[in-house]
Amino acid sequence: MPHEGVNFAVADYQVSIRAADVLARARPSAGRLVSGHLPASGTGPIRLEVDFTGWPATLRVSYRQPLANGWSSHESWIWLLATNPTFGGIRWWLVCPACGLRRGVLYLDPEHHFPWACRQCRRLAYHSQRESPEDRLLRRLKKILQRAGGAYNLRPLTSEDRPKRMRRQTFARLAQEAQEIWSVLSATQRGRRKLERMWG
Repeated sequence: MPHEGVNFAVADYQVSIRAADVLARARPSAGRLVSGHLPASGTGPIRLEVDFTGWPATLRVSYRQPLANGWSSHESWIWLLATNPTFGGIRWWLVCPACGLRRGVLYLDPEHHFPWACRQCRRLAYHSQRESPEDRLLRRLKKILQRAGGAYNLRPLTSEDRPKRMRRQTFARLAQEAQEIWSVLSATQRGRRKLERMWG
């Protein structure tokens, strides 16, 4: 499991809980105890039990950790807080046990002192935050080619690549941006290697 002090991608974590998913499976009901389940890989189903009889609401999370000779059962308690958005309604948040701040998502690391904690406390980074400038340009180029209907080939976009119903002005802008990205990547050896791998 990832440990504190190292930047891991969010995708490296197999198990997380989102406030929206919790409330979708355990509907808020004042003065009641409601329960539900979340599917998860690596732990089996995560059982949720939300106590709305007090304030703040309390979420009990039950999960299992695989061992060499079976499973180890664990329970955690997490607070749920509600806020009132500007345009009405109610938005629920999970309170991170590690930092005490409202969060939309908590991630599981059974080996940590706080099994459930937010992305900031886990020092997690999104893949896009760990990309090099060349990787970011390459990702943008792929998006442009996919939208503009161009195949991943070693030639600029032409009018024949334009998808039906796409405005010519839009296609021309995408083609120009793709050409500019291509020129920037082709100007460095590292960028050329990435282009070759992309079309390899």
